[in-house]
Amino acid sequence: PDVPIRWVKPKKDLKQLIVAAMGTSLPRRSNACGALKVLTRRPKNQLALVRTDGFLSALIFAASQSLVDKDRELALDARTRAVTCLMNVAGPKDNRILLMNHPGVLECLVKVIKKDGGEGRAIATATMATLAKTPACREGLAQVDGLIDALATVLNGSTAFVCEETQRLVESPVVNKKKYDEISDFSNQTV
Repeated sequence: PDVPIRWVKPKKDLKQLIVAAMGTSLPRRSNACGALKVLTRRPKNQLALVRTDGFLSALIFAASQSLVDKDRELALDARTRAVTCLMNVAGPKDNRILLMNHPGVLECLVKVIKKDGGEGRAIATATMATLAKTPACREGLAQVDGLIDALATVLNGSTAFVCEETQRLVESPVVNKKKYDEISDFSNQTV
């Protein structure tokens, strides 16, 4: 259900963190997401931040960025911190419908579940589980493109690499059958 939201303009310091979280500088993005993570730990802040203009968009941006080889660890830290912020603000029941209805939040979490094999995946999955605690969110979650496949991957114990590698091989014009069979055998063993 659509819920009317009264967006609040961020104060100067918070605005700077939001802008940095959406910036091109990975060190600044990671630091900004770390600061936002600290702010989202306080229950009092969780209700206000989710209604702050640009806050959710900044987290979605930071969590959705591709991990480049050059600064992979820094990008991974920024992603993990951003997803942790989403998990923190999903705690209060009043925030869950807002998160569900905000464009890009669910798609971002699915992307992290699919692409991240570590802490980010676990936090994104926990965030989805938190959202599912609210009955009004369940139907919307069931309709999210790719969520069921992403959760099946998690339950299967497969890594994002195995899924991507299998997909690449299947779509390849010349499939290396031996390699495909090895990956299939690995995926089947983890069931």
